[in-house]
Amino acid sequence: MNSQPSLSPAVQQVLELFDDALDGVSFPDIDREVLRASADRLATAQGVVAERQVALDEARTDVDQQRSELQKLAARALDYAKIFAADDAELLERIEAIAPPGAKPKRKKRSAKKKKAPAKPDTQLALAKEDAA
Repeated sequence: MNSQPSLSPAVQQVLELFDDALDGVSFPDIDREVLRASADRLATAQGVVAERQVALDEARTDVDQQRSELQKLAARALDYAKIFAADDAELLERIEAIAPPGAKPKRKKRSAKKKKAPAKPDTQLALAKEDAA
């Protein structure tokens, strides 16, 4: 049987063993043909997975394109809405609170306060004070 990259080395060795040294040997429910049929079913299943992966990748690309198109349309709609609401302060405030579609959310800035370590007395200064006393 040809080497299949999806098979573990141990399984590949068992298949090769039944292809040569154990050719014609049969155990209960296991022989060369049973092993080959199982390997063939695995290869078929892997082929299905590969085909479906291609279809999934294509579908994800389509989703990304549709998302991008919707974001562009929503951004244009927001721009039009701002113009429309120019005379309505309440509506304009609501519209301006909306982040432009596709824009990354703004991060809240952290305060730049740094915690100061408690002041430790300078040991040399403390010793000098003791000597002076």
